[in-house]
Amino acid sequence: MDFDVILRDVGEFGRYQILLLIFVIIPACVPGGMHSFSQLFLVATPKHSCHIPINSTQFNSSLFIPRGAKPSDIDAQCLMYDLDYTNDTMLTSFTPTYDTPISPCRYGWDYDRSMYRSTVVTQWNLVCSHKLLPTFSLTVHTFGSLTGSLLLGYVGDRFGRKPAYYIAVTLQLLSGVGTVFAPNFVVFCIIRFINGLTTIPVWIFPLIMALELIGPNKRAPVGTTMSLINTLAVLGLGGIAYAIRDWMSLQLTVTLSFSFLIFWWWLLPESPRWLMAEGRFEDMLKIVKKIARLNRVELTEEQIETWRDTYFKSTGKVDLTAARYSPLDLFRTPNLRMKTILMVFNSFSNNLVYNGLNFFVPQLGDNEHVSFLLSSVVEVPSYFILYFTLDRFGRKVTIMSTMLIGGIFSLLAAATATLPTTMMVLVLAAKFCINLSFFIVDLMVSELIPTVVRGEGATLTQTVSAIGLCISPAIMYWGNQNEMGPLILFGVLALAGAGAILRLPETANTKLPDTLEEGEEFGKHARWINVIPRCCRKSCDGDTETESGSDSGPEKAILLSKLP
Repeated sequence: MDFDVILRDVGEFGRYQILLLIFVIIPACVPGGMHSFSQLFLVATPKHSCHIPINSTQFNSSLFIPRGAKPSDIDAQCLMYDLDYTNDTMLTSFTPTYDTPISPCRYGWDYDRSMYRSTVVTQWNLVCSHKLLPTFSLTVHTFGSLTGSLLLGYVGDRFGRKPAYYIAVTLQLLSGVGTVFAPNFVVFCIIRFINGLTTIPVWIFPLIMALELIGPNKRAPVGTTMSLINTLAVLGLGGIAYAIRDWMSLQLTVTLSFSFLIFWWWLLPESPRWLMAEGRFEDMLKIVKKIARLNRVELTEEQIETWRDTYFKSTGKVDLTAARYSPLDLFRTPNLRMKTILMVFNSFSNNLVYNGLNFFVPQLGDNEHVSFLLSSVVEVPSYFILYFTLDRFGRKVTIMSTMLIGGIFSLLAAATATLPTTMMVLVLAAKFCINLSFFIVDLMVSELIPTVVRGEGATLTQTVSAIGLCISPAIMYWGNQNEMGPLILFGVLALAGAGAILRLPETANTKLPDTLEEGEEFGKHARWINVIPRCCRKSCDGDTETESGSDSGPEKAILLSKLP
């Protein structure tokens, strides 16, 4: 039985769904956006130089810091002249020459406190010979994201969306607070790995739950709104980090501000679509009755019995709870396998470029906070564009065109590396384009993957995509040495991702496939070259689009929506 039939009877987007979105699901998207990038500020490396143990009123300390004294002395902020700093007479007459011996910092470091009062770097002196450790901690956090996608994706499909989400919320709260009490860098990394486990699930599960509670016509605007809120959260992080320059205070602010979510267990329902797919019809019915009551729809016993009879006839009275699925089921049949592979690659490309730019952009300007804010601000208009165009033009053509244009902008930015202002504008334009496709990929994945494996399938793509997220800190470090390299990589990947989308079917305003069989049939006869916008197909094809017609005949129209 199709759950969308039940939704049409009780309200596809009524007062129940609106209240749930406003007060529960949308707020649940906010902390994930903040925790995903807060560590950029926690481990920021301010300008620094060797501490010189002299009387600052008597001597100018900068005199004793070599400025490229030798060709090999690239990192001058980690060097000092090798002198006897207890001999005031010698220091008074000191004049550096090419032959003056130098040494690494022996007395610690002095940090520029104008941008950051304190960070993890200043607390544990993670500079010079330890300068790779901040990047390492970011990589540890992103590897946590990869692991969390696998573990909590399994929990979401095996035990339900709700328990998986609340496990993530609880871990995020505990690890967020625990971060500030880390006694050393090793413990800090362990806690950040645990925090990383939560960053993808606390975003993806609210999105899945929202899409499974509403009808096809509202999936795009609801998904767009949720992504806008996520971006506003990242933008808010930039503002909070600008106002709070102490890393411990910043971490507690972005964690404790959302601790109320952990007490909202009773407000968040389990996904009724997942319950029905698991064979728990009566549990699903309880939630459906609540939806009908708040949507002011009167259900009759005859209507409920019709649902029950249709459901058990369609399942053949099989105990669906005995059927267990895994991500491997996505690869057992040819069409579903092809769609999964293409979506995984496209999601990987989007994720690496999007997160790579998020890590890369802040270091382009003189002020990291302002650059981060600009990087986030350019995302905001994209959601208004998506809101009015995503259903009109469809997912497929929008993803392909935005990745194509974004890739071109990125390559142009690499070609203008000697013109900082021009390069920054082009990079922000690439970020704007890739943000459009980045959101749509998550939406399209949720629409293509069957309900029985939607949680694991979505987190499978997120897991592979998280490899790109794991690489992002290394790309940021690479960008410190060579600005052109990352931009060329982003451009090539965006163009490749645009090509991968050609073979996928359109999913706008289609029925979500519930079973593996429906997932295999969906888009089986789609034309890979068809990238004509949905709004133009009537005039181009000479026929009209039906609500559920497909190229495979009327017998499949019951199960499938319009294929391109």
